[in-house]
Amino acid sequence: MSRALLITGATGKQGSSVINALIAKNADFLLLAATRNKESPSAKKLASKSSNIKLIEGDLDSIPALFSAAKQAAGTVPLWGVYSVQLSMGKGVTLEGEVRQGKGLIDESIKAGIKHFVYSSVDRGGDEKSWKDATVVPHFKTKHEIEHYLRDSTANGKSPMNWTILRPTAFMENLEPGFATKVFLTMIRDTLKNKPLQWTATEDIGFFAAEAFTDPQAWGKQAISLAGDEITFAQLSEAFEHATGGPAGTTFGLLGKALKYGVAELGIMVNWFRDEGYGADLAKVRQLNPGAKTMEQPLTSSSHHSWEPRLNSQSKMTTPLGTDTEDAVSSSSDEEVEILNPEILSTSSFPQFVRERIAMSKPFATNHESRSAAKRFYRVHIPCTYVHMTCTYYGILYFNPEFDIIHIFEWWYFPELAHRIWKLDPLHVGIVNLAQQADQDYWDRRNNESWYTNTRHVGYTDPKYRDPDKLKVAIKRLKRVVFAFRGVCNPGIRRCGDTRQGQDRKGPAWYPIPSMPVKTHVPVFGAMEQDPRAVGDFLDGVNPKHMVKLRGVVDDWFKRLKRWGVDNDPEVFYQIMMSYSECDPVIIDREDAIAFVEDEMEEKEFNLDRSFKGCGKAAMAVEKILRQDVTPAFGFWPLLMEVIPVLEDTNNAEEQTLDFCSALQK
Repeated sequence: MSRALLITGATGKQGSSVINALIAKNADFLLLAATRNKESPSAKKLASKSSNIKLIEGDLDSIPALFSAAKQAAGTVPLWGVYSVQLSMGKGVTLEGEVRQGKGLIDESIKAGIKHFVYSSVDRGGDEKSWKDATVVPHFKTKHEIEHYLRDSTANGKSPMNWTILRPTAFMENLEPGFATKVFLTMIRDTLKNKPLQWTATEDIGFFAAEAFTDPQAWGKQAISLAGDEITFAQLSEAFEHATGGPAGTTFGLLGKALKYGVAELGIMVNWFRDEGYGADLAKVRQLNPGAKTMEQPLTSSSHHSWEPRLNSQSKMTTPLGTDTEDAVSSSSDEEVEILNPEILSTSSFPQFVRERIAMSKPFATNHESRSAAKRFYRVHIPCTYVHMTCTYYGILYFNPEFDIIHIFEWWYFPELAHRIWKLDPLHVGIVNLAQQADQDYWDRRNNESWYTNTRHVGYTDPKYRDPDKLKVAIKRLKRVVFAFRGVCNPGIRRCGDTRQGQDRKGPAWYPIPSMPVKTHVPVFGAMEQDPRAVGDFLDGVNPKHMVKLRGVVDDWFKRLKRWGVDNDPEVFYQIMMSYSECDPVIIDREDAIAFVEDEMEEKEFNLDRSFKGCGKAAMAVEKILRQDVTPAFGFWPLLMEVIPVLEDTNNAEEQTLDFCSALQK
């Protein structure tokens, strides 16, 4: 390597995109990646991409020290180029600090004899207008000032340093799933109305930075505005629909106004979008970079489709591939699909395991760090609406197609949800359906929690959720099924099982189990015959008083298969999930689960003896045998918030700074 490049913000979206683009071009550069902490997981992950990357520790508040560290790391390789990007908004960031850092980096680069300097700025109305117009947006003004300082510092022979200025428009990657994005999009919708807004992908910024470094003569003293798409809010929502199966999330207009007027700088910026707007030449950008991203591409490949398998498959299933149509399942062209075996999971295999506890994204009450980390390991993200304490919140359901299973309860939601997911990812072979009955909370809006996949309340009588054709297709695709049941019962009450709020509830109690079961033990059936009597025998042997409803659910499942002419696949994996509440929630592994079940069974036996005059021992005899098959249900391990530890690595938590869970905690 004959030259070295100093990349600031290397672990951020822009800096990492520049490094990725240079690696993709096999550019002959030593890449000096500046980071505040070389030992952070994000820094180590970056360094692992190429032997041409060296991490250097430092920040833009100590620029001379940063250059000293860069030269030391480069050794005999001359420091040739610098990529400059500064934060302009965020905690502890000031506009004065941005200008100081930007100008300081220019001065130190000139002093160090840098040959080519690439500065990431912002578009202010087009290639020419951006030179003249600083705009009224404060963090646009700072970049205008830094641009002119760069040009003036190298004009009239003051310095031989060459430069390129990249002026991106709004970042597509900033539309991360979460409540903050929902409020931001509401502000955009209500302010811009039908006016289009330009967007760019950070990957395209990396592309042009790599072009500038590898062809400095063509890019010397050049400034270009970057955009890959120019769309109205309606078109943006359509892109979300194509990429995620649902429209762009928005909320009450009042919240959008609160953000606009509560954060003055954002209000100024969005008004500028409306009155002036970006002015990048999309035709020019696409001529230089035919692969420039449209809005739908980053949504599909990153924000909502980001989980990547990291393990070698040890088992295979054959799953028909296709689109969201009825003939997808009956297609004659099947393809082998590798399905990851849950048994090969370990703490060294998946980084979302912390102290051997799963950092789950799917429980309704989890800490923010766990959700932010776990969401990266789920391939499909489904925008949903969460009802809590009579309030409606926007949220995301995360699905891992290899491990998720369907929860057969209030199952009329399933066809619609299943087809939305299969539209995004046809490899799904099962789903955890966490949706409860949409109008269940009419009984008690203060205590009930329920998911549903529409943006409005839809009663369970809506025929859309009872579409047998869709359900037939859904059933044909299933490879795993779990029948969930609350394991504790109050005798004489017509419901599936006990709940925390059910003890003082009056009136009929036919509602399903709560959305946050605490613990589970899972007797595993393995492959079952079409005849459901094996399940019935198991249920008969436990306790017919409080298992009768579960037996009805199981029997109904097989009856529907027969009535609809659907042949049950004998290789389908069936489970019964028993949920328990108000117990010590510390379960880490199989041994803990068995110990928990033993304690629970002793208490249950005592209660049954007291209530049913001696039948407890007979019921427990069967369950003691079944305890030997207790296994954690990967993809659905319903722990309470306090069970999930705060992740030791919280760097990735910044990717989703506000979601519906953190909103509920405020």
